[in-house]
Amino acid sequence: KAIKYIEEHPEVDNVLISGGDALLNTNKVIGRYLSGLSKISHLKFIRFGTRTPVVFPQRINGDSELVELYKKYSKIKAIYLVTQFNHPRELTEEAIAATDKMRHAGVPVLNQTVLLKGVNDNPDTLATLFNGLASNGISPYYLFQCRPVKGVKDLFAVPLLKSCSITDKTKAKLSGVAKRFKFAMSHVKGKIEIIGKIDKTRLIFKQHQAKSKSDINNLFAVDVDKDTYWLSDDLTG
Repeated sequence: KAIKYIEEHPEVDNVLISGGDALLNTNKVIGRYLSGLSKISHLKFIRFGTRTPVVFPQRINGDSELVELYKKYSKIKAIYLVTQFNHPRELTEEAIAATDKMRHAGVPVLNQTVLLKGVNDNPDTLATLFNGLASNGISPYYLFQCRPVKGVKDLFAVPLLKSCSITDKTKAKLSGVAKRFKFAMSHVKGKIEIIGKIDKTRLIFKQHQAKSKSDINNLFAVDVDKDTYWLSDDLTG
């Protein structure tokens, strides 16, 4: 039904298969997605969201059939693997072997990191991570502000002022390839890029993605305090 819907809606020009975790589907299901979607001419590319290279690299390293599926369909339609390395220690030999297999199958690997208190909330750790990603052919794609999800926000959320400072100091340690990621939040109003500080308590944001096209690329500033870690739904702080 999903593939039929996309076929009938040419305004849909790309697809993200997520979940859960997209690679925890069976090869049969993944093959059905790839077969159906690769035939749709108005689709520019297909993305798969997964953390299996990080936490379950055996899913890729131990399954040549899966890799061959991606190799076959990447010749027909551009396919991207979007994963989530959050700390340099996750760049294990097994994880890099898994991403290498996907890259050699014609599937570029992008990475989204979540800024997490007590895990990676310092510039040295993030710089080591992003440099490690770039040196292994994995493109740093986003650094996300931790969502205010129940059971998570009180443990892992970093206040926005501190987040901006960490991001700026991290980028100062990186070369162009390693620092091309955007610092963003997935807000109810859309994906919002966090540009940085105007002064000690005022931050500037950019509406990176939005439901309404007229809102895309809008710049706005918000006053925050030292404990603010998210924007309210009306974007006033």
